[in-house]
Amino acid sequence: MTDFEVISRSLAAVGAAGREVFLVKKGGRVLLALPGEKEAALIALRLYQPQRTVAKVFVRAISFAVHLGLHKSFLKRMWVGEETSGEGEGMPAVVAETAGVLIGNPDHLVRRAIVSFRTGNGFEVAKVAFGEKGVNLIEREATTIKSLPENVRGIPRLLGTHHTGEIGVMRMPYLKGRFLSADDAESYVTLLTDWLRDEPSCLLEDFPEWEGIERTLSGRSDGGEILECLKGLKLTPGIRHGDFAPWNLIRDENDEILALDWEWGVPRGVPGFDLIHYLTQELRLVQRLTPSAIVEAVEFTLSKEPFSTYLRRAGWGDSHRELFIAALAFSLGSNLKGSEAILEDLLSQ
Repeated sequence: MTDFEVISRSLAAVGAAGREVFLVKKGGRVLLALPGEKEAALIALRLYQPQRTVAKVFVRAISFAVHLGLHKSFLKRMWVGEETSGEGEGMPAVVAETAGVLIGNPDHLVRRAIVSFRTGNGFEVAKVAFGEKGVNLIEREATTIKSLPENVRGIPRLLGTHHTGEIGVMRMPYLKGRFLSADDAESYVTLLTDWLRDEPSCLLEDFPEWEGIERTLSGRSDGGEILECLKGLKLTPGIRHGDFAPWNLIRDENDEILALDWEWGVPRGVPGFDLIHYLTQELRLVQRLTPSAIVEAVEFTLSKEPFSTYLRRAGWGDSHRELFIAALAFSLGSNLKGSEAILEDLLSQ
């Protein structure tokens, strides 16, 4: 699917076809489709959370233009025809001229988008995914959110899901607030601590993540030795988000932190893997450190408060390095890529 098709079908999926949008491009590809209405355009723009300084300046410039009502004069216009409008069945009445689209990463295994829009109850967002895999992904995420304990902090409210053909849609309230800073350790470690389950510890090889760990390490030099070290380790089960990162954590207007994007979450997984993902993703994608520098920074961080207390409660004990390796091995053996060089650096030491 082209970016234009993603925009058209995403708007149709929420019942907002038959109008024009204004395209924001970055790096030669379409990033956002903004509505003409000022408030709605600002809300759609906030769907994109840049992490690097250049991107932040870029977003501020677009935001300034929207505030002045200038975005309609210099952004490319795109007309979304009504021929696809029948795909919006199952949605509440949407004010079409308030809908905007953030296009998902084109390298993801399915094409996805986030759509913001206003209904009679205020602004909402909908995750839209395409194809059979996309529908399954939406169903999996919704099922995971529903399965999480109601009294646990950090879980967003689900408004509903529906499917039209091979388009899956999941609706949630639009959350006002700010996304978490990468260095707000106290907040995100507190959240991870809350996600530790009140139940006995169990062997690492009895967790669902073990298969991915074993598959990745068994064919590598020294991997067998690491696997033997990991066997017998007992950990306290916890909720695992799966893509725990600053851009998926928002502090709402009630000062509560909520985790978004539960595509890869499980209600009972290995504790600490979310922390490793958070640290390595920020260092790799935002700071762009070398693998050896990432390893050094993460190992130093894990030895300090509040990280060490959390890991002690999770059962990591003296096995920080082995479980650091296990976390990277799991990510490479499942859905999350990009940590190959970090794992190689760890195994070579």
